[in-house]
Amino acid sequence: MKEESGVEETAGGPQYSGSLSYWSSWNSTEPQAKVIEAAAAEFMKLYPEVKIDLTFNGRDNRKLVNPALQGGQQIDMYDANADNIQAYWMDTIIPLDDYYEQTYPTTNGEKYIDVIMPSMVSLARQIGDDKLYYVPYCPQAFMWFCNKTIFEDAGITKVPTTWEEFTEVCQTLKDAGYTPITTDDKYAENMFGYYLSRLKGNDFVEKLAYDTTGELWDDPAVLETAKVFEDMVAKGYFASNVGSNTLPLGQQEMVLEEKIAMYLNGTWLPNEVKDTAGSDFNWGEFAFTTVPGGVDGLEAGAYGSYGIAINNQCQNPDTAFAFAVYLTTGEWDQKMSEEAAAIPMSNDAQWPEALKDAKTVFDQLTYRYPSQTAIRMNSDTQPIIETACIKLYAGQITAEQFISECRPK
Repeated sequence: MKEESGVEETAGGPQYSGSLSYWSSWNSTEPQAKVIEAAAAEFMKLYPEVKIDLTFNGRDNRKLVNPALQGGQQIDMYDANADNIQAYWMDTIIPLDDYYEQTYPTTNGEKYIDVIMPSMVSLARQIGDDKLYYVPYCPQAFMWFCNKTIFEDAGITKVPTTWEEFTEVCQTLKDAGYTPITTDDKYAENMFGYYLSRLKGNDFVEKLAYDTTGELWDDPAVLETAKVFEDMVAKGYFASNVGSNTLPLGQQEMVLEEKIAMYLNGTWLPNEVKDTAGSDFNWGEFAFTTVPGGVDGLEAGAYGSYGIAINNQCQNPDTAFAFAVYLTTGEWDQKMSEEAAAIPMSNDAQWPEALKDAKTVFDQLTYRYPSQTAIRMNSDTQPIIETACIKLYAGQITAEQFISECRPK
């Protein structure tokens, strides 16, 4: 007997049915959209009574879904960055906890929750106030990227996990004739934000970003963090041109000249520079290290994902969730990784060659900082802090002057 939710249990396994309207945040020309299209076509072949209608709205999807729903349009599934799901859609979607506990044709007899990346499930619970409101896919994280060939040439055989080890690596690289670190203007404040988050915690950094009194900028931890980077400048650990790097000059210089060893960036970096880096660039990744006297360890990091949510008026939620599982496990999870250079969701999937070392970082994550840390959260103060960080890394201002420039006037 067919259930109203769109699935019929048979001796040959579940038989899904029903129509689904799926609105996506990818543009139709992007590889992620192409994979979703192909997966939907195969799903409909497997289950002929299923009809999936796809609409690719690009990044404006987060703003388009609610007005369409309010206008009476039927949209059964929609995806976006997980933060946007929380910000825009929580009133229109259903909790999916029960679905996570079930098995599906592509989970090899295991519960769905047991075959996908634990850190992404943990993040979904954090966003959903201990409930699961979306199916995560295309995970992303902010971490150190390095040229492993340079590390090997300098005799570095182990990535650092503490700040003391990190500065030792920087000195070793400099002594070997390499530039340890570069960055670009649009990513400049992330090093400062990550260090301070490790030292004082995410809540403090978020309050600092929104501080209108200037009092939090007088906290000794802020000056301590600024002095850490002032010291790195004095030791020659930053690229000499860091003060004039506008995106993407720093990251392009890193992959083209192969004289710069490290860049703090997101897991999208290898894909963004693939045309200039080439397939033989020897990428490595490691977590932002612990810091002396810090409150957070390697379990904390700036990470996130896209997510697929199901509307609370969906007539075929079983079918909708089954398609989300189909897309994020097995063949199509692997194709998303290969075609879009995305990190796969399945625990047994093969990671992109350029991001294989990032798996170690993801495996440790249980506590989340906002994307690129909370120092960027206030759009009013973010440009001011960004500019001050560039000046600090370039040696144009002291730690004390850095605080003076960032403190609200």
